[in-house]
Amino acid sequence: MFWMLDPWVQKSPRRRSDEVQRRQENRGLWTVDYGLFKEGVKVLPRDNLIEEIGQRSDLVSLISEYVPLKKAGKNYKGLCPFHSERTPSFIVSPEKQLWHCFGCGAGGNVFSFLMKIENLSFLEAAKALAQRAGVKWQSTPQSKGQDELRERLFKVNDFALSYFHDNLFNLKRGKLALSYLKERGLDKKVMEEFKLGFALPEWDSLLKEAQKKGFLLSDLEKLGLLSARSGQEGYYDNFRHRVIFPILDTQERVVGFGGRSLGQEEPKYLNSRESLVFNKSRSLFGLNLAKQEISKQGLAIIVEGYMDVIAAFQFGKTNVVASMGTSLTPEQARLLSRYTNSVVIAYDPDLAGRMASKRGLDLLSSANLKVKVAVLPEGKDPDELIRESGVKLWEELVKDAKSLIDYKIDLILSHQEIKDVEDKAQVAEEIVRVLEGIKNPVVLDGYLKLAAQRLQVDESAIRSLKAQLKISYGKKVRKFASPISGQKKIEREMLHLMVENKAALEAAKMEILPSDFTDPTFREIAEVL
Repeated sequence: MFWMLDPWVQKSPRRRSDEVQRRQENRGLWTVDYGLFKEGVKVLPRDNLIEEIGQRSDLVSLISEYVPLKKAGKNYKGLCPFHSERTPSFIVSPEKQLWHCFGCGAGGNVFSFLMKIENLSFLEAAKALAQRAGVKWQSTPQSKGQDELRERLFKVNDFALSYFHDNLFNLKRGKLALSYLKERGLDKKVMEEFKLGFALPEWDSLLKEAQKKGFLLSDLEKLGLLSARSGQEGYYDNFRHRVIFPILDTQERVVGFGGRSLGQEEPKYLNSRESLVFNKSRSLFGLNLAKQEISKQGLAIIVEGYMDVIAAFQFGKTNVVASMGTSLTPEQARLLSRYTNSVVIAYDPDLAGRMASKRGLDLLSSANLKVKVAVLPEGKDPDELIRESGVKLWEELVKDAKSLIDYKIDLILSHQEIKDVEDKAQVAEEIVRVLEGIKNPVVLDGYLKLAAQRLQVDESAIRSLKAQLKISYGKKVRKFASPISGQKKIEREMLHLMVENKAALEAAKMEILPSDFTDPTFREIAEVL
């Protein structure tokens, strides 16, 4: 019967122990100590605690937060959240505390549902359910201190969010910030949805409020909300005279903040420092709100900044997240892959954005994601585009997004001036090298024809070059000494801007890492700058 427990739940402790050992061998993710499960270095609780969490959890109540359910006899029925369907085949049994979909075959208990819908590990799901059910989580002696600190830091962030948010909607204190946000086209509903706030201009406003509430100032320093005064005792507020964008994780916990200056304060955008609860490289702004729509559509759109995400949401496009700058990371790619296998990059169409889009293509592809690039009109970021040109144009640009190969070819052609035959030969070589990774012969044939058309050369010349360079599946590429490539030209232009223009240098420091430069010499220069 389908109401049987998930095989993992049914196994005896000894059999589960064997299963964990097999998972460790196969995936390198698990370790085991009989009677006490471990995930990485974190110890999982004993069976009696898991049993108590399961018994005190209401499966119908939990699932109802994700799926509209209707009573059907003793059970409940709804549309499956794990695949597209028109006729409800998703059944929940309150009596047995089990769920099953007759459409896709998925099923299990309260733990497996939360793990699947939120893409959590068993440990994460168990902790979340324990908190929800009012069951005290039993930490091990090794992790108790760190767990207590983490909980304190989350409470501090909750306090800071409430304080900043109250400031924004205070008629006197938040007037300037509220005017700025309204000028940017935001309405109160979307401000509330993203829990936006305002940090006052004073150097100690948050500090004083934290003292009143009894928080440890050292905890606020750990989170980057305060900094220690140089050469003297005491602290000062890090976020001052800034619109505040809270950053939440997929479990709706406040992990950090971004602040946009409303005056001459530098930098223009300031983020929380790395902490026990915040790692920018592992966070995506807006994912807590976008994850369900991303899963539903099977598509995520990545933009650069906070306002790009918020503008998209205000106009009903809720599958958009921000990398908070242009340095997309492998951790962010893996995080996104929990919810979809298709991504469209919609970065700003400036030089930094184009460089980042190219890096993002390769990075997301290496995470086994299907990735395309939406090419925005020159001078328009997603926020401006949506507000000024409307959501219809945005939809068209996303729909017409270029594939990895097409975008790379366009990038080469746009950054390589063809003055003579030698220039054309150099560009042809770069394009043919881009085609190296294409394994499907039909697709490769199509791109060889396209390359010939774009370069206005005979198709046989491109095929001859391809053969000469030995770019085909399973064969090694023979390297030729060549003039500076299109990618190097982009990097050289970026360095030139950074050297000549102070504002460009400061902007680059916020969005580009020295390691992003592929040329060793350029990388060294960037490190010095």
